[in-house]
Amino acid sequence: MHSQFKKSAYCLVVAALVSACTGNSSSTNVATVIDVDPTTQLAQQTLAELGADLPAADAALSSDTPEGLWLINTSSKFDYEVTDSSDTTNYYQGRQLVLLSALETEGEYRLWACNIDHQLDFTDITLTLADGTLSGSVEDSYNWSLIVTNNRSLSGSLQTNATGDGYSIAQNTRMVGVKVSDATSFTDAASEYAIGVDFTVGSASATFAELSDSLACVGASKGVGAGVVNSNTSISAVNYAEIMTLTGEKAAFSGDASTIGLNVTLVYDNTFSQDIISGQSDIYGEGTCDESDDACQSTATYAFEITATSDDQLAFSASGTDENDGEMSLDVSIEAN
Repeated sequence: MHSQFKKSAYCLVVAALVSACTGNSSSTNVATVIDVDPTTQLAQQTLAELGADLPAADAALSSDTPEGLWLINTSSKFDYEVTDSSDTTNYYQGRQLVLLSALETEGEYRLWACNIDHQLDFTDITLTLADGTLSGSVEDSYNWSLIVTNNRSLSGSLQTNATGDGYSIAQNTRMVGVKVSDATSFTDAASEYAIGVDFTVGSASATFAELSDSLACVGASKGVGAGVVNSNTSISAVNYAEIMTLTGEKAAFSGDASTIGLNVTLVYDNTFSQDIISGQSDIYGEGTCDESDDACQSTATYAFEITATSDDQLAFSASGTDENDGEMSLDVSIEAN
């Protein structure tokens, strides 16, 4: 894509977000804040770029098995098409701390993904390690192929596809990662990494100590997108944050602030949901908002920020409040001891 278009797209997004956050819009109560990195481009990062800010593979860790805790950088391309309505592409850059777990059959493993919604049930996915490649696939669903080096580093991609009534989704996520611990649970890794997870939904809450035995991954990503919505050009700032358990329960935040058309109508599409804490709603809040609509004033508020993604660190926060004042928030911080 032409570099001038990339620059124009970024400027449109920033102008729209500044307007919303400074009150120069009719929707000042929406209070949507999306962190946009000015270096983000409408393109995926290469594998070399993804590995640039990861720590070096630790030779002290086991080379006998890839099982352990991994720090993985990702770059995702998300194509979303709705028949006769929209055709958009979003690009996310992110990081996750994730378990790669050995299954009962020798040579079979499971790897989760926590920083983009892949429309997959990871508890049903089995990957096989053979000849240095960790792979698994189901036709028209997913294709996972990762090169594993010395069982301490990996690189490759996850391709997923989903279709429904009038829509289709295709996602490609490139990833580069290093094993940071031989621990087989977040609990066991706590002696090597300072891990903070604080999750609140309504009046209930859970800390890292309460979640660590069951955690499979934590991660976040952000980026930009472009496309056509109802015959109008659309430019977006997007983000995603998630924690997931070994049995597939998760808490997820998804943010999208788009400018649509020459008149630069600002539209929000923010959702947050969870099924980790029982007794609380699994779909806790969601909101779609057009700033020209008076109903926008009562749409869910949403905030998101990534504060650390270099070397051995990851830190992010996300929160949402629905029109009934129901709240959900997540704060994650990770750093080697």
